[in-house]
Amino acid sequence: MDSSGVNDASGSISKHLISLLGDDVVLVWANKGQKGPRWRGWQHTGIDRMRKTAYLKTLDCGHNIAVLTGAPSGGLCSIDIDENEAVEPFLTLNPRLRETLRSCGKRGCNLWVRIQGVFPPPADIRTADENAWGEWRSTGVNTTVHGIHPEGMSYERSPEVPPVTMTFDEIVWPEGLKLPWLDIHEELPPTGEESDDPIIEQYGKPVVLGRKKSGESYVKDIPSVLGWPLRHRAHRPVRTRRTGLLFVCRGNRTLLGDLAGCDQTGRFLAAVRDVTHRPILAAA
Repeated sequence: MDSSGVNDASGSISKHLISLLGDDVVLVWANKGQKGPRWRGWQHTGIDRMRKTAYLKTLDCGHNIAVLTGAPSGGLCSIDIDENEAVEPFLTLNPRLRETLRSCGKRGCNLWVRIQGVFPPPADIRTADENAWGEWRSTGVNTTVHGIHPEGMSYERSPEVPPVTMTFDEIVWPEGLKLPWLDIHEELPPTGEESDDPIIEQYGKPVVLGRKKSGESYVKDIPSVLGWPLRHRAHRPVRTRRTGLLFVCRGNRTLLGDLAGCDQTGRFLAAVRDVTHRPILAAA
């Protein structure tokens, strides 16, 4: 189905998407032709806003529309497959997903699933030789489901059916993929060290470490107050409201400025590199 089509009798695309995706879905708008929202605070949109007529009217004003995936939408997540050639092998391993909602932009697709129980945070999925395969999209990110792709084609939904419900463990992943959630063993306990840094005292340390089965430590998470600009890999300057940290992503580099106030710069830079998969240049 072309994304411009609306089956709801009212002619409202927002109501149509709610009927398709469920009453607990949280939708966010973006400018036409734009991948994802760029307005401040979109990631904090809650189900209460979806109950407001004025907000639904905003969604219906010709914008692109994305789903706030994961916990905000009752476990509604998407599997983003980058290339057309990878879709059929994945569906062969997961025949149930032939009957789930599928949305497509320029190439590849997003397969929509409503996850019962626990599921991992968003993650890039790569092949063994480090080529991009796709993404697991859950809490903290969004997936466009309606509108115009940046290169001009419409996002389509086909088959346009409700997402299937399953547990995360029921998903079968192709061999040879590097799945970040498989190597997690435990979160390292706090060291007990105190910091006189007011930012760290108020918001916690800039990274959360975990330990792999091999015993090697790794960056498990970045608190949301620091991590939003990184998770969305902004292509423009983004300044966090509370910390004053500045992130600018240009091509294959990530530039950081105004690091004063973070007393664990080395670990923080390692966390940024882990999330963005880009070399880091620190600016004064």
